[in-house]
Order: sequence, then C-alpha cells, then structure tokens
Amino acid sequence: MRYELEGIAQWDGRITRAVGNPHEVAQRDELANATRDGNWQRVLTILSPRDQHSWVNAVRLDGKKRYAPLHQAAWHGAPTDIVQGLLECGAWRTLRNTAGERPVDIAAARGHHHLARILEPEVKHHVPGDVLTDLQRNLYALITRYDKTAPYCVRLPQLEVLTELDPPAYWIRITGGIFIIAFHGFELNVEARGKMDHDSSPVFRITADCVYEPSGEPWTAPTPAAVTIADLFDPEPEHWGLRGDPYLWRALRAHLSDADAPTSVDEVVSRLHTAFGELVGLDLVRDRQSSVYRAQYAHGGMSSGMISLDTWRERLMPLLAERARTLLEA
Repeated sequence: MRYELEGIAQWDGRITRAVGNPHEVAQRDELANATRDGNWQRVLTILSPRDQHSWVNAVRLDGKKRYAPLHQAAWHGAPTDIVQGLLECGAWRTLRNTAGERPVDIAAARGHHHLARILEPEVKHHVPGDVLTDLQRNLYALITRYDKTAPYCVRLPQLEVLTELDPPAYWIRITGGIFIIAFHGFELNVEARGKMDHDSSPVFRITADCVYEPSGEPWTAPTPAAVTIADLFDPEPEHWGLRGDPYLWRALRAHLSDADAPTSVDEVVSRLHTAFGELVGLDLVRDRQSSVYRAQYAHGGMSSGMISLDTWRERLMPLLAERARTLLEA
C-alpha cells in the first residue's frame, strides 16, 4: 500500500539545534521548557497549530534524556485532561526515552496512579518483541546505508510506536530524502523517496532475517566501517558565528581525515582541540579572545577570514563532542 505523507504520522528525528533555523529552534526550546516546568496551558497553546511538525512527540534539542511532552506529563503527574489533550494532539504512549521508559512506566515509578489507565498503550498491531528487535536492527542498517551519520545525528525510529498507529506507518526525513516505514504483517515495507541513487521511489521489504532490495534480491548489511573523527563533521551546522568558521570546520575535517576511530569522548575532545591549535595557532581554552583573523580562511565578505572563537567554544566544539558521545553510546 502506498502512503501519502499527509495521511500518516511523522517521526521527528531531530536531536540537535545545529541543523535548523534559529526561530524554529527557539520555539522548540520554549516547548521543552514549558513541559519541563509543567506549564500545560502554554504547552497546548504551542502544540495546537503545530501538529504538522509532530512536535507533540519531539524531544529537547541537544537533550540527553529524550523526554517528549507525554513523558514530562507522566513525570509531573499532570491532570488526566491535560494528558488527554496531549493524546488528542497525537502523543504516542509507546514512545521510549533514553532510559527505555514509556510514559506509563514513569508515572508508575513516581506513584501517579491516576494516570495508569490513560497512559496504558493501546496496541492495534501485535508484533512479537523478538521480531520487533530484529526488524528494527535491519531497518537501522538500511537507514545507515543511505546516511552514515544517522546513528548519531538522528533520533532513529522506534518500531514499537507503529504498533499503536492506525495505519501502522510513519515517515522520517534523513539526509537526501524521506523513508516511509510501514508494517505489513510481521514485516516492514520501506519506501525511499527522494534518494539520490534512485529515479523512482523504491520499496524495500524487511523481515526479521533480511533486507530485500526492490528487485527482490536479499541484501546483507555489511559490517559497518569504523566511523572516524572526521565523520563527526557531517552534516555541517546551518548557522555560524563569522565567515571564516565554515572554512575552518572543513579544514578541521580534512585535517582529521586519517585519524583513527575514537574510543572515548575525552579522546575526541583532546584531538579536536589539538587540531584546532595546529590550524588556528592558539589554544581555544586558554586564549580568551572572542575572535581572530586568519588569512587562509578568507574567501570574501565583510567578516572574511574571521573566526568566532566564542562560537567554537560555546556551540561547535560541544556539538562535535555530543555527536561523539551519541556514537559511542550507540
């Protein structure tokens, strides 16, 4: 069955503020802060015209715990009418946070027994747990085939959520296109739209044992190549401090292209700072100026060649460290 995007749910995979316009990032921050503070009227006001963004199931950008609004409502023990309002906006009862907790699990752990019934998942499509695990592993392999950075730049889709959806389908945007993911019995059909290596929209079949190409031929996921420090630089941030920053970003990536795969976040941070010092000629931690000019990063424009050291300290280096942390935890 072919699904149109307008008729199915969206899995919001964004987890970082580095790729997004500042206005939308600010709105996402406002929503996350309102759910954290239990300001439910503000939450519902933000969500009501925004359902098309699937923000009701979105998590805080650059957050660690991956709490969506329904998780926060469960943590606070919100009134049942508030929880009902979130459910009517499309909140998912089966969505799990970083610790693997569903909203019903959080409410039970905090003694909010008045929410037990309303948060209990309503499963419409029963798929055995071991089959779900195998399907999800093969789905992630297919996504990574198209987008190597997805495991640490994207909140990968949880198939358990599909068990409560009707129809059991959602779509996710990754680098280069969109995947439409749908249950077909105990299997998955995955339609790839907008992928650069296809002229049409091929449909892959995923079973617990294998991924099948659109031609019907089985595809065995290769052992993933080790991700290097240079891979952490993709995708690039959409916003910079000064005009020299993107050129320095690319220079760092090239400088680290032969570096071995990282074994710890501390190692990544150390190598990044060492490479930064070699390319810029200063210590980003000890030297406290706000910006510096370097001719090799001058390519035209008012602040051509200027490096925003504050941006590197406050946003770009932490972004790379967080990508490394997510990768190493995956």
